[in-house]
Amino acid sequence: MARRAAELGADWVINNDDDEFWSAPGATLRGILASMPETCSALSIERYNHPPVTNIDSQWFVSAMRLRERRSVNALGEPLPPKVCHRGFADVIVEQGNHAATRGGAALAALSCDAIEIAHYPVRDYPSFENKIAKGGAAYARNTELDGSVGGTWRHLYALWQAGRLRAWYDQQILTPDRIAADVAAGRLAENLTVLNALTRKGWE
Repeated sequence: MARRAAELGADWVINNDDDEFWSAPGATLRGILASMPETCSALSIERYNHPPVTNIDSQWFVSAMRLRERRSVNALGEPLPPKVCHRGFADVIVEQGNHAATRGGAALAALSCDAIEIAHYPVRDYPSFENKIAKGGAAYARNTELDGSVGGTWRHLYALWQAGRLRAWYDQQILTPDRIAADVAAGRLAENLTVLNALTRKGWE
């Protein structure tokens, strides 16, 4: 799709997952990308998790998940890797997970860009989360082309699901009132309404 976008004239390509929302606070994505020097072929963008809270509606989860982590980790406890967007190249190859891109076998040098950020909602209500892990994990398990080190978080959570322990893991992620109070006071969490406000302006409510 990234190569097809380039063929259709895309200046920049954002390889996005459906639980990620890109924004440029105080500016626009178009403006920030247009301001990049010609020597910049790719940007590395940090992601910030919005953890689940109790009683999440699967359709309106953004309304409930208003708190964002200052620093996020993945399901393995490792720093959450950034995502990469890149200029339109007809020969680009986007690596698994959208964390890097290459041309001619060489990685595109990605400039870190704090002007853009990604709100990440990987864990929402339990039914949708379980469905996601059961199907995505099974897909990784069936794949005979990818190295076993690829998709580590999916494989880890799928193993928990197979062992009947995914619900317990999910419950540990929920922001209880006591946890919210402690984490906000310590600066680990902060309210962020960027995505909610953007969707509300578009008539999402």
